[in-house]
Amino acid sequence: MSAAATSYSDVLGESGGERARLVDQARALEPEAAALLDEVGVSPGWRAADVGCGPIGVLDLLSERVGSDGEVVGIDEVDRFVQMADGLVRDRGLANVRVVRADAREPGLPAGSFDLVHERLVLIGPDRGKITAAMVGLARPGGVVAAQEVDITSSFCEPSSPACERLLAVFLAATRRIGAEPGIGRRLGRVLADAGATDVRLEVRSRLEDPGSARRMQLPALVRHAREGIVRGGILSSAELDGLVGESLAHHADPTTLVFGGLLFQAWGRRPAV
Repeated sequence: MSAAATSYSDVLGESGGERARLVDQARALEPEAAALLDEVGVSPGWRAADVGCGPIGVLDLLSERVGSDGEVVGIDEVDRFVQMADGLVRDRGLANVRVVRADAREPGLPAGSFDLVHERLVLIGPDRGKITAAMVGLARPGGVVAAQEVDITSSFCEPSSPACERLLAVFLAATRRIGAEPGIGRRLGRVLADAGATDVRLEVRSRLEDPGSARRMQLPALVRHAREGIVRGGILSSAELDGLVGESLAHHADPTTLVFGGLLFQAWGRRPAV
């Protein structure tokens, strides 16, 4: 990764393929997200924010739970993602959802105005402290702040594959070179507490990825979308990268291969009431 690479988009880009991957990812993570939202007690009439929602995030799940008397606000700083989210919100008839373009570090929305502020797979980047502080600030006193992050370092396939092991090492190197923390999930509770959340609770969820699941191909997909930064940064040549991705895809496509995408950590707490 070059010295100029400083953000998520520098690693993964903003291509149409990346947007499609994020929609597939949201669908694959629905069971875990639904369990978290039910655990924190999202209820009709709530006002909820999904920070870094991307093309869909958990907007549809929140919309269903807050009902017609509630409101959901999706927040993302990437124009293309905001436009796609707007389209999906319209297509799915989510009348209680709106999407705004804003920086997660300084969203510019009224402080203390949400019953729930949620994020998923955003805190891997170097600005996690600013983002979580902004999330706590958006929650009303006593409101819930919730986060979901994967510990990518815990992912594996069995039987092991030299190509998969190399791809994982390459992706970890590419993310760490921009100050990202691919194992952030295991520190998630502390990150929320450091931002001022109280009564923080932590849940760890895991599963093997079934044949045909979008998350089964997560690692080669991540590396493929990080292609430009990896090649530009001299981590791998274009030919080397293509070869490893091809071998990894074939290995993950084998239904006898066990694929584990990493531990999903979920943490939630409250903005102090006073």
